[in-house]
Amino acid sequence: MNALQIGKASENIDGAAAYGINPGFAALVAAFMRGVNRTRMLKFEHPGLGTTATRVGERVVLQNDIGTTDTHVLVVHVRGTSVTVTYTDVHIQRLLFFQSLLKSQAVRWQDTLSRTDREMEEGVYHLCRLVHGGAVIPH
Repeated sequence: MNALQIGKASENIDGAAAYGINPGFAALVAAFMRGVNRTRMLKFEHPGLGTTATRVGERVVLQNDIGTTDTHVLVVHVRGTSVTVTYTDVHIQRLLFFQSLLKSQAVRWQDTLSRTDREMEEGVYHLCRLVHGGAVIPH
């Protein structure tokens, strides 16, 4: 799915493969990519950080592939001043660290869920959702 979306991207916004992004939303994507690009050197030679950006009605969806598996992904949905972040990781410690980075912000984390996927080497991944500025934005 990611390869298909990247192939259909109509533009590149500071490294994000973008599709259907109007000029007002392009600034939001560019701001997200400034953060990604500012920390890119911290990944060293580890693969990842591929980003796609799409618009669905009045919502922008940003997906950042933090690693090479489908279970190491950050997805951000933005609509107006409401933001929902979905983060998945195979390492619970890394997920907890990610949550701690936003501890001082006015955000609400939903319960962290652990899921089983027998096709994965580790077999388990963890998922958390953050909500800021209103109700959870549906996928």
